[in-house]
Order: sequence, then C-alpha cells, then structure tokens
Amino acid sequence: MGCLNKVCCCLGLNKVGLSLLLLMFSLLALITSLILTSMNFNRSRQQDWFWVGGVQSTSASFRVRIPTTEGTIRTFAISTNSDLTFADDRVLEETLKYNEADGDYGVKSVYASSLETDTAYYFGSLDDSNNVVWNVGSFRTPAPEGTRMSFKVATSGCSLTGADSPFFDDIHKNHDPFLFINAGDFHYEDIMSTNIEDRVAAFDRVMGSASLGRLYSSQAMSYIWDDHDWIGNNQDGSDLEAGEAAKLGYQLLFPHYELAALSNTTAAQNKSSQPVNVAPYQAFTIGTVRFIILDLRSESKNSNETFEGSIYSTQQEEWLRAELDNSNNYDFVVMVSSRPWTGPASRGDDKWSGFANDRRNLSKWIASTVGAGKQNLLVVSSDNHMVAYDDGSSTDFSNQDVNPAGFPLIHSGPLANVGSFKGVFSTRESFFTDGCHTVTAN
Repeated sequence: MGCLNKVCCCLGLNKVGLSLLLLMFSLLALITSLILTSMNFNRSRQQDWFWVGGVQSTSASFRVRIPTTEGTIRTFAISTNSDLTFADDRVLEETLKYNEADGDYGVKSVYASSLETDTAYYFGSLDDSNNVVWNVGSFRTPAPEGTRMSFKVATSGCSLTGADSPFFDDIHKNHDPFLFINAGDFHYEDIMSTNIEDRVAAFDRVMGSASLGRLYSSQAMSYIWDDHDWIGNNQDGSDLEAGEAAKLGYQLLFPHYELAALSNTTAAQNKSSQPVNVAPYQAFTIGTVRFIILDLRSESKNSNETFEGSIYSTQQEEWLRAELDNSNNYDFVVMVSSRPWTGPASRGDDKWSGFANDRRNLSKWIASTVGAGKQNLLVVSSDNHMVAYDDGSSTDFSNQDVNPAGFPLIHSGPLANVGSFKGVFSTRESFFTDGCHTVTAN
C-alpha cells in the first residue's frame, strides 16, 4: 500500500485517478493490439486457388478456383515433379475455362484416377504462358486400403477469416502431415443468405491469406463445418433455405469423400453429379484407420426447456451406428465431432451436453460395439477454443457398467482465435484429464 501511495503522490493523483489512468492505458493497449491483429487478416478475394481431398490409394478429388472473367483459361496439372512447367512429368492435365453460363462460380471439379499408391504428387494451375499461378500444392496417396501404414494427421478448427501467421507454414513445413482435418469454423462469416456466391467469397477471403493458402494446399484435406461456417453462431438446421445453400456450397467448394447420404448412387455418379441438398457426413479409410466425419449442424434441432433437441437425423444416426458396428475391422477408428462432447447435460447448450438423450444413446451404442470389441475409438472435437485431452475418464455417458463406453478424446485448439474464458483452470471442472485454455482474473 505504501508503494501505491508514493505512486499516487508522484503523479498528483488519488487512488481513483490512478485506477482510471491504468484502465485508460489498458484500453489503449487492447485497441492497439486489435489494430495490429487486424492487419494480419486478409479481406480481399483470391480467385486463383485449389486444394485436394477425397484422397485414396489411386485417386483424389480437387476443387480449382479460377477468376470469374469471361473466357479465363487455366491449365490444371498434377505431376510427380514440383516444377509443374515440365509437361513430360504431368500425370494429368486439364484445361479449365470460365463461362458464366456454367453456373459454377469459377469453381471447377477435377477428379484424378489411376494414380500410383504411396506416391508424392504436386498440383496447381498455370496460365496461358505456362506460368504457375498462386502456389504449388502437394499430397501423397496412401497405401492400399487395409494395408498398415504410419502417417501424421494435423487437426484444428476455429480460424478467423483470412488469418495469416508463420505458424501455419510451420505445420506443413516442419511436421508434414499426410492429412489435415479442419473440424469446423473454417471462417467466421456467419452467412445466412441463400446466395452461394457469398459462400464462394468467404472461401476466397480465407485462401487469400498467403500462409493459410499454403497450409490448405500442402496435403490432403478433410473438412466439416461447425456453426460460423454453417449459417451463424449456435445455429441449427431450422433455416432450410440458407441450409440448402450451405450444403450446395460445401459440395461445390470442397473436395470431399463420398457422402453417405448419397450412398444409394454409385461412387462414379457422385463424383460427376451436381451438388445435391444433403448433409455432408462421410467416412473413409486410410490404411487400417477408419475416419468418421459427423455433420452436427445441418440436421440438428436445438434443445430448449420443453424440447430435448436432436443433434442429427435418424438416417445419420443409423449410418453412424453401422460404422461403429464395424469398428473391429480396423486398427483404429477416428470420429470427428465439431461440437465438444464432454460436460453435464444442460438444455439449450450448443455442445453435445445440450443433446443429452442423443449423447446417452450414442454412448450406449459405443459401449455395445467399440467397448465390447477392440476399444479402438478416438474422438477429435473442436469449437471450444482450447487444447485438451481426456483419457476416457470423462467421456462415458452410457449410464451402464456392462462394457466401457469411455474413449480417449483430443480437443483441437483454435487455428486462429482467442482462447476461451472458462474460469480458473481445473481439468475436472473442465471435463478433461489434461489441457489448457485462457483463464479469467477471478
């Protein structure tokens, strides 16, 4: 207290005045930080970009964005040589031309088959002078399905639109993941319109970040939305018109695996068809690892005081149960959930805890399948802005003791967002056995 009194005397202030002065400096520091931070976010639209997904041992899918100037031509090339200008090394070459009448907003779909297994490939766009535009992308095909292989997976979510950071380059340069899973909030545009062009513009702004563009084109991608890149904060599937635009936009813009909701058609038909108004949940196998990607937004109905809510459709639930029923066929099963799994039941909550009945039923099914079998399930979740891990101690909501329903869970930290404020950190209060997040002053 003596030091504080001396400071007040030196500045000619009483304690209230000193407090106000400190508050003013704190606000000034915060405003300066926000201004400097905003300078690292791109808002301009990049109309030359591409990425790869749906990668299997001999095939891959691409989305290639070209400028929306009538008659623009790009040559899209896939090569075993990182120098795409050498035509002799190209394994695929496709001429892409923008015509407004095509109605594809300048986003072209390319499918490559007859690739070699366990092989590195490079891809990108070239202009009419054979110059590479934007980046040179890369990916690697896996070993044939059912063949054991070692590979790295990077996962994250919650990236403010157009964020730019040297950390993004560190991910692909120094860690070289085989697969990057974006588990939701790819951007924060909160698009509630029915105009697909608005969704194209959002992706353009994301890919306009030089470092994010390099990251997203440097390995195979898997992506599912959460709320901000679906329709808006904590939104469910109630807005059918905006939801349809979101589903069509997802299929237009992202190179995905075969959508399970389209399983009644052949894979070849799915690859060549126009976008369809279906939820984009999907599953795929890399080596002996099965990945299950849930869509917990487009079919959900939020809970409230009088309604228990539903996090997905009956069709998606039955598909998920069938996937888990086959868990013994794989060394590992990785289930991606854009919504956090843990926490006590609470009506209206935007997490699984707000859909307690669905969580309990799924937990019981996990107990009767994975729990009674290899116990080889790992869940990756996102949305909470924190890095955390649970060893299975906090993930069992089955209310039964016959088979273990708990599973290890990795909670992905935000790729580019502030930490969540959840009070003084306690792993037990936060429902994880280990982890960290931002804490409050209290």
